[in-house]
Amino acid sequence: MYGGGPAGSERTKRPGSWKEVCGMLRIMLVVVAGSAGVHLLCFHVLSGDDASSVVTPSRWSEQSLSSVSPSWRRNLARSKTPKVLMVSASQALCGTRLGDNDIMKSLKNKADYARRAGMDTWFSLELLVEGGNHRFRNKVLLLRHLMRSQPSYDWFIWIDSDTMILDMDFRIPWQEYNGYSLVMWGDGPSLDFDPHYTRSLNTGVMFVRNDDISREFFDTMVDLWDSHPNQTEVYLKVKKVLPEMPPYLCDQGSAIYMLMTQKDRWLPRVYLEERYHINRYWKDEADNLDKYMEQRETWRNDGNQPPFIMHFCGCALCYMKFSVDFDECQRQHDRAFNFADNQIIRDFGFMHRNLSSSEVVPIIR
Repeated sequence: MYGGGPAGSERTKRPGSWKEVCGMLRIMLVVVAGSAGVHLLCFHVLSGDDASSVVTPSRWSEQSLSSVSPSWRRNLARSKTPKVLMVSASQALCGTRLGDNDIMKSLKNKADYARRAGMDTWFSLELLVEGGNHRFRNKVLLLRHLMRSQPSYDWFIWIDSDTMILDMDFRIPWQEYNGYSLVMWGDGPSLDFDPHYTRSLNTGVMFVRNDDISREFFDTMVDLWDSHPNQTEVYLKVKKVLPEMPPYLCDQGSAIYMLMTQKDRWLPRVYLEERYHINRYWKDEADNLDKYMEQRETWRNDGNQPPFIMHFCGCALCYMKFSVDFDECQRQHDRAFNFADNQIIRDFGFMHRNLSSSEVVPIIR
């Protein structure tokens, strides 16, 4: 019999009762939904795969860091210091008298900054491009290999060997690039309305997040190069979009082509950094180094005065290339190295006698 009394009371308390099962199911659904939300936030949104979460401007000139949805920026761990690998490369045996010494100074400069900023370094001497292809493509192949073989790094910094880091205390604002996968210098209006090989973009310095978007960007670039067995055909294809191309197809021209012809694809993920100088042209700044040295105690370390990075593009100090600017390139390259080196050796109580001298003297305090 199923009458009332103790037997009936015991039956209503049984753990498997329908009411209790329903309650447990509701709790499980809440937990699962919460877990799914956390997974979406931590693994899907943070990886940069959800393009719908980004407010995408229609032009490069309209781009800003606020283009990234505030919810992304608010939920990312701003306090986390990323693990960064600084990457540069140069092939051995320069063709100029001081070329090898220039490369040594350049790499020391980068190693000094990386050590000071808590970064690791990877300096490559290997030429990975096949014969007939321009050596400027080498950086792309090297970065692709490193991104696949060094998964522990959050970011890579590619920095050409003909650059010099000037402000050793400037720190890259990594937390402000949430939602972006590549950061490089570029001029938005030029990309939008007046594309030019040197004025629109420079790939001499790039901040590359170690994620699928960056890998896809470089894979797409290599696919462009491999799109026709005749490289002249590929070059002419790019030159139709970028008439001011040099007589070879390299990473910079290819990047401009991709940003122009595939704007909707890359605009949400590639940030053009113009707030501080990651690619300051050497002729625009070389004469200011002495002034900056005199004002050392008032530096704001903002990446502008002095610039974070000076780029000696066009100098070709390592290769036998004669130009009217070659001697001036050499002189200013030495001055830039000494300018940065002063910030390192001052900790020992020394500085260069002047920016044009390799001799160091004690600092009189």
